[in-house]
Order: sequence, then structure tokens, then C-alpha cells
Amino acid sequence: MRNKDHNEREREIVICADDDPTLRVFYNRVIGRYCDERNYKLEMLSSGEELEARLNNPSLNDLHDIVAVLTDNSMPPGPSGIKIIRKYSGLSGAPPFILSSGDFIDEESLEKAGVTTFLKKPVRYKDMIDAIDSAISERLV
Repeated sequence: MRNKDHNEREREIVICADDDPTLRVFYNRVIGRYCDERNYKLEMLSSGEELEARLNNPSLNDLHDIVAVLTDNSMPPGPSGIKIIRKYSGLSGAPPFILSSGDFIDEESLEKAGVTTFLKKPVRYKDMIDAIDSAISERLV
């Protein structure tokens, strides 16, 4: 996609959406540390509605500034993670989408939706960081 120097990366964003407050605290600590070390901004969201509103709001930043999105699949009562990914993954400049879920989702559905990586809950710390790192690496090439 594009190479950026250190100063440009200050604007790049990792988004994490999960309706579980306990997991948000965990993700904020773990992914927050990852982002701090690499000079990314972490945005924590608590619902599918918030994620969809964030992706719909070009005034906040265009999609090119979002380097990865990690989202839960089931966030009632709003749209599911896979539904949001299906809607946005094909757009120009769309970030890589990492989907996490405790439910089984077949590979064909994940691929058709545009999911970059699927993480089965409970997610191990290393798997989560590896998925984000890999998604960002692919995005910035």
C-alpha cells in the first residue's frame, strides 16, 4: 500500500470493538501497550453501532488512517462484527479486519466477508498480537 515515516505514523489507528467490559479492559491494556510501543493510536469501542458509526465518519480520519480493526462478532443488539466487515472490507482503503468470536464460523463465510484473521475466543495474548502485527504489516507494505 504505502510506506510511512515515523512522523506520519502518529495518526495511524488501531480500532478494537467488543461489548464485554472485562475484555475491553484486557484489550486496552494489551493492545494499548502494543500501540504505544509502535506509535499507533488505539480506539476502544463498545458496540457494533459504535464501530459502524466510526467507520462511517470520514471527518474523524479516512479509512487509510486505520491500520487494523479487531472486532467481536456478537455485540447485541447492534450489527454483528461479520456484518460490519462484509459492509466495509471491499471499500477502497479499507483496513484489515480481525474477527474474534466464541462461536464457530465456517471459513467460507469468513473469506466471503473479507475477514483477514479469525481468532477463536478465548484469545491468547500472543495470537491477538500476532494477528494485529501481521495485519498492520500487510497494510503498510
